[in-house]
Amino acid sequence: MNTIPEQLHQYLDRLTEAMYEMGYRDALHDIATRQAELDAAWRPIGRASYEEKVAARIAESQRRAEQVRAELNRRPVAIIEWPPVAVPGRGRGAA
Repeated sequence: MNTIPEQLHQYLDRLTEAMYEMGYRDALHDIATRQAELDAAWRPIGRASYEEKVAARIAESQRRAEQVRAELNRRPVAIIEWPPVAVPGRGRGAA
């Protein structure tokens, strides 16, 4: 009976696993490439890319933050007398 030496058997197992991983990685790369091609081909003319949408949202958020800051800067500084939340030594119902 011919048997494969254990070291050769382990080597072939590692080689098979490496080839599987390379094939899996190549398949993922192919899928990503085709998705990018389809996205570019199927995107209606005039539709913003994802990057452009994110940039527009960031710009709008910054614009609104600047408006809030300007409004806060226009108001006079007011000291608000907030009632104490808890007073040490007093029970719940005490006023």
